[in-house]
Amino acid sequence: MTRTEMMTRLSIVEESFNLETGGCFLTPGIPVDRKTLKIKVGETIELRRPDGHVIKTMIEGLMMVCRTPEAPPIPIALPKRFRKEDIPVGTEIWIEMEGRQDWPNGSPATD
Repeated sequence: MTRTEMMTRLSIVEESFNLETGGCFLTPGIPVDRKTLKIKVGETIELRRPDGHVIKTMIEGLMMVCRTPEAPPIPIALPKRFRKEDIPVGTEIWIEMEGRQDWPNGSPATD
């Protein structure tokens, strides 16, 4: 199994926001159809920019708006060294899934 086969795409960045304290939030982040995954702060993600550049980083924070079944997607905060200018619209957010027990329906999603 290749590295790409061990990962799943969470979403494609539609918008990003700089934080006053440093770092930025990416939206939609974790979309509604991926909320069954137990994604935590500190997990490694790959940001695959439209220009082909791949950035390996981690989830610095998650913006929980509300905790209802109808809740909107969960924006992802990046470490302080990132600015929204670093992560253009169209960047794909990928997460490693090898060894996870929380795949939807017990198997990897098809992207």
